[in-house]
Amino acid sequence: MNRNWRPALRQFLTFCAAIVRRFQEERAIQTAGSLAYTTLLSMVPLLHHGMLVLGIPYTEPGLNATKTGGTPYGASHVSGLADDRPVSDTERALAIAQGKRLAELAMKLSQ
Repeated sequence: MNRNWRPALRQFLTFCAAIVRRFQEERAIQTAGSLAYTTLLSMVPLLHHGMLVLGIPYTEPGLNATKTGGTPYGASHVSGLADDRPVSDTERALAIAQGKRLAELAMKLSQ
């Protein structure tokens, strides 16, 4: 099996991470609205490189009920300054739902 793709993939992901960091540093004022804006802006160059965006649809009941994490952009968790907040059942359910969506999409794309 040819493993020459690994350095190229690492270089590509490092490049993409630098783009995301640049957008976060230049555009983000740390408020809820601007974080969503930063997320959307950072997606543009990644889409240009063929990335797919797979969020969580509002049909997931936990998305409307969560108080601690989870957004339409994807599963998330806020652990607190002292890292003392455990992952809630709702956050876990949203992460599992997004993982299932990703697995289903990967299966469809591989056929």
